[in-house]
Amino acid sequence: MFNINISFIFLYSLSFINIVATTPPTLILQFETQTPSKTITPENYFELKYNNELKVNIKAGTHRQLIPCYLNINTHTFYISGSNSKLIESQPKYAEFKSAKYHNTSDKITYESFYVYGMPSKDEICLNNDNGIELEFYLAQSKFSSNELTHSCILGLGYEQVQYDENKENYIDGIESFITQIKNNNIINQKIFFINYNNNDNGDIIFGAFPHELNGNSYGSFTEENYVEMDNSFINDIEIIWSTKGYIYIGENKLFDYLSSIDFELSQGFIIGSYNYKQNIEKNFFNEKISKNECFKREVFVDNEAFEGFYCKNNVDITKIEDLIILIDKIQYKIEFTYKDLFTELDGYLYFDVLFTQEQDTFKNDFTLGKPFFKKYPMIFNTKERVEKIGFYNDFLIKKNGEHKDSTANAPSSSKVNKLTIFLIIIGICIVGLLVYISIKYFNRPRKQKVNELIEFFDYSTQNKI
Repeated sequence: MFNINISFIFLYSLSFINIVATTPPTLILQFETQTPSKTITPENYFELKYNNELKVNIKAGTHRQLIPCYLNINTHTFYISGSNSKLIESQPKYAEFKSAKYHNTSDKITYESFYVYGMPSKDEICLNNDNGIELEFYLAQSKFSSNELTHSCILGLGYEQVQYDENKENYIDGIESFITQIKNNNIINQKIFFINYNNNDNGDIIFGAFPHELNGNSYGSFTEENYVEMDNSFINDIEIIWSTKGYIYIGENKLFDYLSSIDFELSQGFIIGSYNYKQNIEKNFFNEKISKNECFKREVFVDNEAFEGFYCKNNVDITKIEDLIILIDKIQYKIEFTYKDLFTELDGYLYFDVLFTQEQDTFKNDFTLGKPFFKKYPMIFNTKERVEKIGFYNDFLIKKNGEHKDSTANAPSSSKVNKLTIFLIIIGICIVGLLVYISIKYFNRPRKQKVNELIEFFDYSTQNKI
């Protein structure tokens, strides 16, 4: 029986080592929400918080220049503002001439992508460590509409879509998306990414793995069945809007008898509700408190579009506000927001994290889900082969207490393996070594000895004879 037990241990150890080795490689970048440079007051809160730009820091070129790069899910474009660009505000331009590896990748001088003109380029980029990889990007020079760029860098997380020249006749072979490039560089093997906020509105973006696949974390299973298929629309063949259909409820009352358009926007700081939703909320919750000077209404103009928001004093009872419920994708998902999800306390006031459109069109029932949604429902984006699907974990929220630590420490990758994994691998190697040693000793013994052992092993002398 000794040989059988050894064989079982051998097979078991190999299967365990195989499980450890097939853990998906990941790339984890830490992001932070861009903080407004102005002091936030009740008068400008909605305007300043309207944009929810998420920033990661990269190092570009062999001279390792630090560049703030902003995440955007509505494009696949990866651009960096070059030294000759017209860049507003005080963000740094990229000094490409200082890098020993910078070079153009196309003879064509300019491309138009995400309303930006730039030159297809390649340089060494460091993401979250000192190990650089060569990536393609547009060295941006100007913006199509205003001739001034608003960001040092945009990191588009969308999938590649077909691009044409201005006559829409000739296909333009543009650069591959960021997520495609890191897959081609074997940093990840799945074209998916996962967005997770922490309590400070900062967080992580995880490329290449589902959260439950990360070492040290257990969030349950997640499969293709958990995805919602998107009804994507495009703006000028460039900008993507991730959207689907759903029904809107306030409490148990259906707000619309017809499907609403539900858009997902990572860089949106609010949920944007329709005018009809505002009428219901204002009538049943805010009007009485406004008359008592406990809550206030605020009209705000953003990009020449009028919205309306509400805020209250921090001692006002907001628990009576009815839940916002959205049923998505033929009642497959139920998304619920309570008063705790929809109010933010700041400087003695409670701000309602929903802005409302001002158009009194009964059929304008679009909803945009921004930061309040992403914080409560961490999302998976699948961009594989232009698969237009998203999924979200609605039964957990990753929480981090205290100082924001380097999340790559818990992530399985080719460069970092945790101590437990190393310990188990060493045990597996020792078992395999022991098996090899025993096998060599056995097969090196004289043939007669081995035959005698086999006869002894299959000894039927104690069986009853017929």
